[in-house]
Amino acid sequence: MNRNIRIMYLAALVLMVLANSSAHAGISADSRIKRYISQLHDRRYERDARVNLSMAGVQAVPYLLHVIENKEEPLRVRLLAISSLKSINDDESIDRLAGLLKNQDVKIRKAVAKVCGEMGSKRAVAPLKAALGDYDSNVRYYVVRSLEQIGDPSVYSTYIELLKDGDSRIRLHAVRALGDIGDVKAVESLKLLVNDWDPAVRIALGKAMGQIGDKSCLEPLAYMINSDPDRNVRIQSIASLSGIKREESTDVLMQIASNGEKDIRYQAAVGLMDLADPKSTDIMINLLNDESKQIRIVAAEGLARIGTDKAKKALKGVLEDEYSAIRRTARTALQ
Repeated sequence: MNRNIRIMYLAALVLMVLANSSAHAGISADSRIKRYISQLHDRRYERDARVNLSMAGVQAVPYLLHVIENKEEPLRVRLLAISSLKSINDDESIDRLAGLLKNQDVKIRKAVAKVCGEMGSKRAVAPLKAALGDYDSNVRYYVVRSLEQIGDPSVYSTYIELLKDGDSRIRLHAVRALGDIGDVKAVESLKLLVNDWDPAVRIALGKAMGQIGDKSCLEPLAYMINSDPDRNVRIQSIASLSGIKREESTDVLMQIASNGEKDIRYQAAVGLMDLADPKSTDIMINLLNDESKQIRIVAAEGLARIGTDKAKKALKGVLEDEYSAIRRTARTALQ
């Protein structure tokens, strides 16, 4: 009996110690988080404070939210709290952070809109879409950029509407997102931007057309190649065109390779080399005599890939070429 009493006494003692330890640990964690929060105010310790808050995890979320929502806190500290909340990246922090897209302070909304994309969770898609109505163009820009980063195809119709936005940065990210989605139905809306005033938008458009890769992309790409005043737009459009493996692509590239500035001819030659269409044999033979060494090398490689008797005959003529790369390509093809 005495033995049983002793066992019961020891068990109760152990439970009491464990309970006290748990309470002490809870108080300790609470006080530590509060200390880390206070350290955000001191530039000497803010980096360590952010790391420690991230390690504290979900326990730190309510404290960080209190700082963010407190208008009396310095803006720098509130922004640091947003960054710390981002690094926790659990469902609760994502939901609570996305809710701050309605905050009255435009700088807070902008920071939150940016961070939502970096967190990459689809839980933020719905509040981000709602924030597209924000009156501030910078907030809307980060909202669209974040939606692109998250990459949810359900936002497709939203991107289509954003192609008409007055802010070219927003149009740019909408174009990029539609290219990533790769839905051929977007081509009709995208091609309306071939004359967009911002060359960055047109460059993104050329890339998006290549990503979609449908026959319907050939017409806008050909237009930009032949008519766009920006050299980088033309180069991107040529690169995209050469990735669309169609007979019509070869026709457009052959036309470009016959004239134009050196960089444009080079990109066209690379496209023809990749397509390796026997129809381009005569053009590639002409390019063997181009003034540019790089174009001649590409032409030799293109003829080697085409591999017809006519192409091999042309390569025999450069077996003694002054450039070793051309000679080596010709010898390899003829072996």
